Amino acid sequence: MNKLWVVAGESYRRNIKSIGFLVMILMPFILFGIGGLFGYLMMDKGNESQKIAVIAESNEVRQLFIENAAGYKVTKSIQAESAAKKALKNEKIDGYVKISGTGDTLKANYYTTTSDSETILTQVTQSLSSVKMYQLSQEFNLTAQEVASINTPAEVATQKIDFSQKNKKESTDNSALLSVGAYVFCLLIFIFIMNYCSIIGQEIASEKGTRMMEIILSSTKATTHFYGKLIGVSLVCLTQIAIYVVFGIIGYFSVRNIAFVADFLQKVSLREIFGSLIGFNLLFFVGGILLYSVLSAFLGSLVSKIEDVAKAIQPIIFLGMAGFYIGIFMGQTNVEHILVKVTSYIPFFSPFVMPFRIANDSVSMIGIVLSILILFVSTGLLTLISANLYRSNVLIYSDGGIWKSFKQSLALSKSESK
Repeated sequence: MNKLWVVAGESYRRNIKSIGFLVMILMPFILFGIGGLFGYLMMDKGNESQKIAVIAESNEVRQLFIENAAGYKVTKSIQAESAAKKALKNEKIDGYVKISGTGDTLKANYYTTTSDSETILTQVTQSLSSVKMYQLSQEFNLTAQEVASINTPAEVATQKIDFSQKNKKESTDNSALLSVGAYVFCLLIFIFIMNYCSIIGQEIASEKGTRMMEIILSSTKATTHFYGKLIGVSLVCLTQIAIYVVFGIIGYFSVRNIAFVADFLQKVSLREIFGSLIGFNLLFFVGGILLYSVLSAFLGSLVSKIEDVAKAIQPIIFLGMAGFYIGIFMGQTNVEHILVKVTSYIPFFSPFVMPFRIANDSVSMIGIVLSILILFVSTGLLTLISANLYRSNVLIYSDGGIWKSFKQSLALSKSESK
């Protein structure tokens, strides 16, 4: 047991002091920052007001339309269609609207040179509808309060009903927020797996590549060394998670009293969110990282040089990418798809897919527990198999590739068991 913690401690200290660990700490913030900046730039680009001209038979209609302009700019100097066409040809405006009729007969055509005009068309339609509403209200002698009452949409509140209880239970629908949380979890699991697969593979391959493994195994058991490496890297992972938790708590207490944050917190059920989102997803998070780390350690023990680690863990990368894409592209849009349902119980995919099913209430409690059990039992079995083959793996030095090394390792393991 003492040797186990010596190996784990040495592995932990070496990784925690590296520059790579600092990069891993900052990576999620960098990725989310880049994503946020990209979203802001796209939103800012989308909000750029387009310039249009307004041509109308009635000057009153034209003035009312200009007054109700929203989301675009009106070039007031252009009043004739010929001038509007010339300005459009010279790209001084993005389009022009030609309005005919008044009141109930009001209609318009929008002219542009581009096909990307859905947004501006919606805005023009809203402005024209406002003009029509105003003129009709004048015609029927409606007051401003009556017009406002007509334009006020009916309120519809969403209530989620839980029939799993004896008495049906109504609660606030937090599915949108839970879906966002599932997306974040899926992305974090992918980032952690990609990082720690490489770390654990290099941890083992580096010692094997320098021929230090024979010396190490002469003073400690192969399984002790294997578990020590896993524990050391797992502690590094837990340290990173603990840092994020501390930052999260500090951030929460820093912003919870801000007006819009306090208003948002009153509208959501934190108990439900933390219970279903954090509770279950944290188990999938830990289980997924452990499963992929064990497989990476196993494949890392098969290579002869540290340079071959990237090639060795490629199958793991492809598995992780497959699970990530299924979760992101199908879990968000169609949780009832047969592929989503099946992969939510496959250990290599369930950490990515099941959070989306949990967020959308498309899986029962029995299904969630079953998926978690399959994940951790599979991880345990893979750990035992990898540990048993570890001694023969690290003693095989072959340039014939992973598959050839694996076959030689099996043969050596069978001969040793006899």
